[in-house]
Amino acid sequence: MVQWCGLLVLVATAALVRGSALGPGPAPRLVLPPAGRIQDDAEKLLGLPAGVQVDPAPPRRYSPAPKAAVKAVRADADPYRLPQNVVPTRYQLALTVDMTVLSFTGSVSISLNVLADTDTIVLHAADNLGLPEDSVRVEAADHSTVAVSKVERNSQYSTVTVTLAAPLQKNAHYTLSFSSFSSDLLGDLSGFYKSSYVTSDGTTRYLATTQFESINARKAFPCFDEPSLKARFDIQITHDKGYGVRSNMPLLSTSSDDRTQTTVFKSTVPMSTYLLAWVVSDFEKVSNADETFNTWARKDIVAGATISQQVGQEALKQLAEYTGIAYVMPKTDQFAIPDFSAGAMENWGLVTYREPYLIKTENTDVSYEQTISTIICHELSHQWTGNLVTMDWWSNTWLNEGFATFFENFICDKINPDMKLIEKAITTYAQVAFNNDLIDTQHAMSSPVSSPAEIEAKFDRISYSKGGTVLRMFQHILTPAVFQKGLSRYLATNMFMNGTPEKLFRALAAEAAAANDKTPDTVSLPDNVDFPAVARSWTEQPGAPVVTASCDFRAKKCTLSQQQLRSASSTSKTSNKWYIPVTVITSKSADLSAVKTVAWLTPDKDSVSIDIDVDDDSAQWVIINPQQTGYYRVQYDDASRGRILAALLDSQNEAVLDGATRAQYLSDVLGLAQTDKLDWTETVKALQTLKDTQNSAVWLAGFRVISTLANELANTDVYSSFKIILDKVTASTFEKVGLKVKETDDHNTRHLRYFVAPYACASGNADCLAEAATMLKDLFANSVLPHVDMARAVLCYGLKTTDDTVFANVKQLWQSATGTTRSDMATALACAPSQKLVSTTGLIPELLSKTKAKEQDKSDLYDLFDSIITQQPDHRRALLDFVKGNWQKIDTFFGDTESLAMVLTSIIGTIRNDAELSEVQQWVRSTFSGRAEYANIQGSLSIIEDRLHNGWYRSNYEKVAAYIYLETNTHPPAGPTTSHPPTSNPGPTSARPTGQPGPTSARPTGQPGPGPNPSTAKPNGASFVAASTTTLLSLVLLVAALAQRA
Repeated sequence: MVQWCGLLVLVATAALVRGSALGPGPAPRLVLPPAGRIQDDAEKLLGLPAGVQVDPAPPRRYSPAPKAAVKAVRADADPYRLPQNVVPTRYQLALTVDMTVLSFTGSVSISLNVLADTDTIVLHAADNLGLPEDSVRVEAADHSTVAVSKVERNSQYSTVTVTLAAPLQKNAHYTLSFSSFSSDLLGDLSGFYKSSYVTSDGTTRYLATTQFESINARKAFPCFDEPSLKARFDIQITHDKGYGVRSNMPLLSTSSDDRTQTTVFKSTVPMSTYLLAWVVSDFEKVSNADETFNTWARKDIVAGATISQQVGQEALKQLAEYTGIAYVMPKTDQFAIPDFSAGAMENWGLVTYREPYLIKTENTDVSYEQTISTIICHELSHQWTGNLVTMDWWSNTWLNEGFATFFENFICDKINPDMKLIEKAITTYAQVAFNNDLIDTQHAMSSPVSSPAEIEAKFDRISYSKGGTVLRMFQHILTPAVFQKGLSRYLATNMFMNGTPEKLFRALAAEAAAANDKTPDTVSLPDNVDFPAVARSWTEQPGAPVVTASCDFRAKKCTLSQQQLRSASSTSKTSNKWYIPVTVITSKSADLSAVKTVAWLTPDKDSVSIDIDVDDDSAQWVIINPQQTGYYRVQYDDASRGRILAALLDSQNEAVLDGATRAQYLSDVLGLAQTDKLDWTETVKALQTLKDTQNSAVWLAGFRVISTLANELANTDVYSSFKIILDKVTASTFEKVGLKVKETDDHNTRHLRYFVAPYACASGNADCLAEAATMLKDLFANSVLPHVDMARAVLCYGLKTTDDTVFANVKQLWQSATGTTRSDMATALACAPSQKLVSTTGLIPELLSKTKAKEQDKSDLYDLFDSIITQQPDHRRALLDFVKGNWQKIDTFFGDTESLAMVLTSIIGTIRNDAELSEVQQWVRSTFSGRAEYANIQGSLSIIEDRLHNGWYRSNYEKVAAYIYLETNTHPPAGPTTSHPPTSNPGPTSARPTGQPGPTSARPTGQPGPGPNPSTAKPNGASFVAASTTTLLSLVLLVAALAQRA
């Protein structure tokens, strides 16, 4: 299952505008890709170029990191777990759905096996289900009735306890029936819920769909809602005519009357309740020849199912071949759901997705094309690892999600190697796992959970990112062939049942032993240690190791030791140890296909010495853990790291040092700097490795380094010099790819351009800016549309250098647009030169001059402020000066006590130097003391003061700035400066006022914000602000209105 909030489709229309340069003919439509994930304002990065998502790979169903360790619980004493005295074997479920009033009724009969004498039956039913007590009935196998003496419901545990007048007998069979239950279709995107969409003619249409993972089947019908309690299901659904229905299995029969239709489905295979699904909708489908693989969506977009049909069918084929087990379901349906809390859900035989994760439209850029493929591979791999063999309890969620993460890259890489997914996984998953494993309170991959909140917390980066990364390490420890055979054994042995980590480890160990019996040393393990012990060291304790490598090239040896990687702020006194496989390549032995484990670091062995195949030559090098196949970082001595950097910069090593190893170097350097184990100047040096590279996976890793540095250096003296480095890093590659997407471009080239071109423009590359300006002029003058991959970059950077006419055209589009398109245009306008924004005749003063501001005007002003603050460091100082000189006008314009404070706290959050901090502190004291918002603004200033005096700037800025000045042959500004971070602590920082929030960014009171929860979410600084899907109808109306006005 995957989850990502903040998906939408943005479409901006270049319309007929009076006095514009547009000629006759149809108005062009500028198509923009979906916005990135919603971020908290504390996560916003400064200095991101337009057109690059802050997180190009979608985060999965990520829950927050734990604030405290979870204590162990026993299932037999856990009130959230069901007793083990009865187990279900079959459900007969009948539902009637009323799509007019959006409700449902139902009945269910559950066949039970009794494992121990008992006079109670406990199962799940959520509070939303109306469940009359007289609807409950229990029958023995001979159809005699067992009297029900009491029915009790428990809201906390979502249970129903049926107390019987006589005990059920061990080993006997009974039927528990609920003749009637009812509920409204829910509105919270869980259980059996309602969804809707708007057709091209403006009609709202409803559908009814399900989302049961992890514990929401109980919201749809009474059931034993635990993954280990598998059963068969016979499902019958009655619904209004005009709709169709699909479920996990194919149709068995249908019947109808004047108003309704009833569909009976074939019996399912044994499966867990959370994998059940059904959809009642008016959707249309695209199918293969025998209609065994279908993609369903609303009529307006179903034509975009080409990728999902192609990738999905190939993924099932590849997974069956790899596992050696045929796909057990007779058909597969994929549904594009308009309202969906998760990114996708692996329901067996009926997989549900958010629309942009399944359907390609004109808005789908290269990043989203990749996302569609990987999410389909992720969900379909669950059909084996998760559905066929299901983890026993949510404590081992990684058995489901870790394997799906592993396969989304492994299988999709087989389908489209040009995506370079194995190499990209180092950045998108391994580095994410490392960062989250730094948390002192982090849990292990296998860790006990009980309550719904604890279960939900297991859907995190540890289960997904670490789980997939550790499984990739197991694949390399055992060799790919042995790992594949071991997984096949595990699946075949446990199919239609439940798996555990021990079952998996034993299956893998059995195949390793068989391989070593046939060919000794096929699988290398530590002396007197079996594979399960090795594996448990990774799955049963939290954290990740860093291996310190000290190499003596004259002696031809490296000494290695391990310790737990900790954040610089960690207060933990514990230090876990692991069984760490040591792999190595050298300048003389660089065949990556021949890499094997040469030594082991173990919990009881502090260090190990390995031989290295090198000469005593300054050009020689050694790399430990090449391609980051092991889940650990490597910290080299300075000389060894210098040799590696020199090798990476040597074009003769391009083929030897592949994209994965280059991505690893960039990621390790950044990760070690972030944990205070490496000087930050090394991160700037590492950017040199991006020059001339044509590998999008390397640039993905480089993007993380650049964006991290830019966030720290924006609004400081050295930022302009840092952009010179970016210009040098991007120049050669931009010259090759440019801004225009060509029909002959492969996926790697398009994704490479996606990262390189925006940074080239942002760093001031003259060719890039000129090309963007030309393309934007062509949009208005000749209706030549930029490709969706580069639409944001063209719109933003074209406005930086273009003429007043084009600016006026975009401005009039903005003023005529509504909703998402209006926010989109505001963000583009923020890219224009600052004098067009804050001078006396600029856009913002023009807004403020309105005598009666409407709510839309307030939203417009906030859009402009937010875009400048987060995306335009070059304009930020001018904006600060403008706000200081016009704060009363701004305050009057918003007309409340909060909005101005929100703008100020947003600006304060971007302060990166002590002089500006002092300036703003003095101004705030003299201007706002005594006002209601003063405490909140002061709280923001206190947080930034602490960050400047006790954080990154105090420790690292001077060194990094000195190195950048040296590399670029530039100098700090002469004379007094207002943009130099502090070099000494001026004294104790002021305390944050009790109960006061830190820096936040929010819309004016009562104004909707972007994303699924407008009141609490704002989009990231890399993407255009967005609120909801812009329909084609709204664009047509906009064009018509402008044309009429013209």
